[in-house]
Amino acid sequence: MSDLSQSYGRSLLHGGFFDAFYDRFIAASPVVAERFQNTNMDRQKQMMRLSLSMLVMFAEGKPIARPSVDALKKSHGPGRYEISRDLYDLWLECLIDTLRECDPGFNEELEGRWREAMAKGINHMSTAAG
Repeated sequence: MSDLSQSYGRSLLHGGFFDAFYDRFIAASPVVAERFQNTNMDRQKQMMRLSLSMLVMFAEGKPIARPSVDALKKSHGPGRYEISRDLYDLWLECLIDTLRECDPGFNEELEGRWREAMAKGINHMSTAAG
């Protein structure tokens, strides 16, 4: 199991990981708050749980994750949610802050690994669809 998967697992065991993340993310920007205004947050948290797992596997080069990350790219891109790069950047900062809060093993080295891994997925999703 990778260090990121272990970190993610510890964060989930902490309890309240997704509540903490979405509270932080929604409070960070009125744009984010508006986009999530009528969202079924229980469903959103389930999707985020799967998406984070897929993004970690994608960063590790596991082929099984590619279709899921491609689907995220399509749903978050032009003609759908149209997520801008600055919102991805904000998402990442909120994720890191939540991992720091919820993972008792979180440290500077692990933060670097999370940033590197998530950058792979974010860079893939924020390129033009095609």
